[in-house]
Amino acid sequence: MKCAKMVGTTLILVIFAWACKKNESTDNTSTGLDPADAVALTQNIKVNHGQKIEGVMPVPSGNGVALATASNNKSSYAIAGKFAVIKPQISVGEVAGYYLHIVGDNKSHFKVDFSKPVSGRKKMHLPNSRRIGISKKVTDDNPDYTDSVIIIRLPDNIKPGTFCVEYSAYDWNGGISNVIKECITVTPLGGDKNLVGKWGLTKSKDDNEDWIYYPDTAWFIVGDYKCVNNQLIPAEPADSNAALVRNVPVYGYRYNYSDWTFSEDGSGQKEYDEIELDLNLLKSSCDKFVYDSTVDVWQSQYIWSLDTAAHKLIMIDEGDPNDIVVIESTFQYIDKDHFSIYIVSEDEQKPGEFYETWAEFARK
Repeated sequence: MKCAKMVGTTLILVIFAWACKKNESTDNTSTGLDPADAVALTQNIKVNHGQKIEGVMPVPSGNGVALATASNNKSSYAIAGKFAVIKPQISVGEVAGYYLHIVGDNKSHFKVDFSKPVSGRKKMHLPNSRRIGISKKVTDDNPDYTDSVIIIRLPDNIKPGTFCVEYSAYDWNGGISNVIKECITVTPLGGDKNLVGKWGLTKSKDDNEDWIYYPDTAWFIVGDYKCVNNQLIPAEPADSNAALVRNVPVYGYRYNYSDWTFSEDGSGQKEYDEIELDLNLLKSSCDKFVYDSTVDVWQSQYIWSLDTAAHKLIMIDEGDPNDIVVIESTFQYIDKDHFSIYIVSEDEQKPGEFYETWAEFARK
């Protein structure tokens, strides 16, 4: 159920309370902040771990660290008043932090120092500590910050539009990498009243796998067993087929439902149940199968923005302050009661490798 798991866990996301507040800088509540005004934008954004420094960004130097050139000129999306999330790709060396500036502003830049953890990034990994889930030992003398992302907090009254940033990495020896440019499109909160309401996942798939339909009626892995003293014993290749209990459901895993609710204020909620059944051989008999079962119901909050002209649905999960996630999907209405999404995701453990996901939803 790889596909069901991914769709059920990657697109999850947080109630957003829209508020316009007056800043003391060049933006104001009547006109909003134009993202094309690079100097004003610099004055009004905040960068996690970032200190604003007067002057131009340092130029590349040294050979200690390099960023992947394939990520240059990448584009991404953000929602007004929330976050832009940049995921640098490191090709050589170890990163201690980044330098970043808004393209068009040569008066100041930010130094992003990952030795100062704050809400919005994963906790730093100390030397020789084990990274949960990746099981990667850190054997050098410095903390491991290679999982870090650059998070830019946008002002509430920023207008829709596009701005670009340039950033470079620096290492522990003062070496500075090549410069990477990324342009970010800011979209308004919400954006399409037709999407408001509750929708249920009807089918999904990963890459070239078959579609999985919900609720899934063929969700078990089956196996063959021998019957010995009314107990099930795993079959051996040499066993006679006539003596076997065939196609015993052994293990099942599925999401029985996955419901997404979109509210007019740009907030949203996702709810799904996770069902897992595992055959208990000690308690089962040849004609009665007993399962160890786990049923969990999950809820999560998100904020959303839909640009129907660009066919882009943006969802931001900020429920976990240590792991803010921006999900970009290609969106298409099938008809007034059905829509589809298409997502290209990068494998976090294998940078440069991508997988695809398709999903369809029906109005409930």
